[in-house]
Amino acid sequence: MNKSSHEKPHNLSNLCIVGGCGSSGTTLLAHIVSKHEKIGSGPEFNCFNHHELYDFDSFKKELANLQGGIAKPSGYVDVPVFMTFQDYYGITHELIHDWVSQSSSSIEFTCLLRDHLLDHFKCEIFFEKSPTNAYCLNAAGKVLNEVKLVHMVRDGRDVVSSLMKRGWNLFGAGTRWLYDTVQGLEARNSPNYMELRYEEFVSNPGSVLNELFSYLNVSKTANDLIDSNKQVPGLYHEEWTQRSEPKAWNQIPSDPISTKSIGRYKEKLSKRDLKYLNKIKLKKSVDVNPDTPRTFGELLEYLEYPRSVEQDSSTISNNITINPYKVSDYLRRVRRFHNRNYWHLPQIYTY
Repeated sequence: MNKSSHEKPHNLSNLCIVGGCGSSGTTLLAHIVSKHEKIGSGPEFNCFNHHELYDFDSFKKELANLQGGIAKPSGYVDVPVFMTFQDYYGITHELIHDWVSQSSSSIEFTCLLRDHLLDHFKCEIFFEKSPTNAYCLNAAGKVLNEVKLVHMVRDGRDVVSSLMKRGWNLFGAGTRWLYDTVQGLEARNSPNYMELRYEEFVSNPGSVLNELFSYLNVSKTANDLIDSNKQVPGLYHEEWTQRSEPKAWNQIPSDPISTKSIGRYKEKLSKRDLKYLNKIKLKKSVDVNPDTPRTFGELLEYLEYPRSVEQDSSTISNNITINPYKVSDYLRRVRRFHNRNYWHLPQIYTY
């Protein structure tokens, strides 16, 4: 007897969910891997970064809010939208409701979505790179059988330098890296978790890509993809010149891969800034693995990034206070909620 697609064994090994703090290289990675003829990708899809997806009853209950752009935040960064760029992905609200009606679980729904994306892009692997997927990598690993998880990690000080060019203040940028990175690390115990370092990727892209392709079980053609002379076309297209990011980034994804951003914080952050960052700490209400560091400086050391002399806690001056930056960042987040007609005040995750 033929079984419908959602009755087949629910193996999602051809779905790869990528997450990491913003400015950690997820977009650059997606731009490169989408050139592989077997891999499909695109702009931030904002699907797998919602906790509701991993509890089907909750998902059905909250679907109207998700589709209405008023979803509750899953973490520090406010992401109220769901399945964005639907024209690009060939998806409609009606199609989503059809998938829901055919499904009795989150994995069945995701299998239908996956089947559509593979067919739409004529690919064998779908690669989704919304940075805030980091909030749900652990949940995805538990609920979605055999799903591939990739966590992009980068030196928090360089991330802060980059985010500040995009309008974040020191406290907000430091908190975002600390919270987002810790959330991604929660998935380390998942059997299909892979951790990629931005620094290793830009320093030796061929080796890292070959490792990734082996993990995804596709042919290794990394050299062709990173050789700018070959100009291999990719699926991932965005009108970068019409967005604000190119004005703030040191480079855009279509530029040649470069190491010039490694250690840039040494030029952009003062000793006082580094001391300040070192004080940022997760509140006790943030539930993470007890072995995971809870402060910015300790997390850098845990991830084996060189700890600068300026970050030695013994040299931190008592007159450095977090409050002004913290209040400013919180008010910025409140305004974002208000402008989107939210009634959810942003949570406080650090101090």
